[in-house]
Amino acid sequence: MALPSEDYRKLRKNIRSYKSVLRGVPDVSNDTVLHHLKVQSYILLTHAAFEEYLEEIAKRLVNESVSNFLTTKKINSCVASLVAFETVAQFSEETSRKSIRKEVVENLNTFVAIAKRNYLRDVKDNHGIKIKDQKKILLSVGIDPEEVDTVTASAMDAFGEKRGGVAHTSRITTSETRSSAVHEVETILSGLRNYDRAVEDAIRVL
Repeated sequence: MALPSEDYRKLRKNIRSYKSVLRGVPDVSNDTVLHHLKVQSYILLTHAAFEEYLEEIAKRLVNESVSNFLTTKKINSCVASLVAFETVAQFSEETSRKSIRKEVVENLNTFVAIAKRNYLRDVKDNHGIKIKDQKKILLSVGIDPEEVDTVTASAMDAFGEKRGGVAHTSRITTSETRSSAVHEVETILSGLRNYDRAVEDAIRVL
């Protein structure tokens, strides 16, 4: 598949459309409560878009990898990671996974299918883009976000922290400006091309 992926193009289109929320807001100041609320809305919308993007690229990788494995029996890094993480989860007291019977474990096809199902459930339960969320989504399918692009991983972590502040407080502040929010979002968007490339490279080795 040609880069950027369809998931990335959708993300870029959504991010650009969300800038319309900022219409009428000065670049470097929030003169009114309405200006502040518009900037906060932009942060919430773009955060949701980044979260959706991470989840979609991970689901596409696992779906294509498992489908290829079940057809060709070829194990790539995604399938290997999926099996490894599911095995650890089966022995962990911190997860709510249903124990897999011995006869199922002995059937690799079935085990991989169950691992995929549990992984997709975990992704559905994700709510965030902090580094811990990125790793929850991507490490299980063989991609370490900090190895792919540590700057972007950290930028999303900070943006996730900021989104949490927006969502969980009604306090009106003026520290976040249109200019700073847009710059931060555009920086993350640009960096996510590396995530896009990492997923495409993993898919191409199938």
